[in-house]
Amino acid sequence: NATFGAGKSGLLGLRILVTSRPHHRIVDASAPLSPENIYRLEEIKEKEGREDILKFLEDKLPDLSSLHRETIANHAGGLFIYASTVVLALDSCSEMEQVVLLGLIFDNRSSQPSHTLEAIDHLYLQILFSAYLDAKHASRLLILHCIICAQRPLALGAIAQIVAGDS
Repeated sequence: NATFGAGKSGLLGLRILVTSRPHHRIVDASAPLSPENIYRLEEIKEKEGREDILKFLEDKLPDLSSLHRETIANHAGGLFIYASTVVLALDSCSEMEQVVLLGLIFDNRSSQPSHTLEAIDHLYLQILFSAYLDAKHASRLLILHCIICAQRPLALGAIAQIVAGDS
């Protein structure tokens, strides 16, 4: 309950939200905070946010079948980031691409995720896979390889030269 000079600086009630995967440096830095000030996403119960996620999905994906929305909500495990990521991925797809992407996301998955972080990792992997599914997206894959394999950050011009085949 640090008030940072309450009243004098006008920062009374200031709250700072830090979001991250459970990286050890952030976990260590938050150790002195009282437990009621820490909310860990990995500890969310699946049922806690399910109804809100379903409402969100109904609003953002009204043309998607209720069965698909239910399945997305089940996979979300109470995490809005999962549902939001699916919405963003589907928004940029044609109807046929949506069917393919949903098939990839739901492939070999039970209706309940075994662990929410594992479900998010699977989702990101399937979205990346679908982005590079066919030959017409080979240049996207080349760009991704350049970014991942570079020893230091590359300027956009350098990536363009590599993709174009210029040295």
